[in-house]
Amino acid sequence: ITHNLILDYKDAGKLAENTQHFTYSLTDSRADVTALNVQQRELCVCFELLNGSFMSRIFIPHSSEHTPETVLVVCSVLFMWSVSAEQVVEVINELLK
Repeated sequence: ITHNLILDYKDAGKLAENTQHFTYSLTDSRADVTALNVQQRELCVCFELLNGSFMSRIFIPHSSEHTPETVLVVCSVLFMWSVSAEQVVEVINELLK
């Protein structure tokens, strides 16, 4: 059985070397998935989702209980399941409408 962890990039150094993990960050583009340029707008919070060389915008309505961090965790799970970045952005934005 393979165990995969999803954790904030700043905590990745605390893991044993052979531990498989996927990282997210609100600030560090070295993470597997990062929220860049988080902006508060009139109707939503938005940010650029960075995964490798892929970048696209995510929109979280103010009426949503989600935050950029919770969205990054969900995106991380989907990426670990080999869902394409394009599909992740499409699904997340559709679900958050």
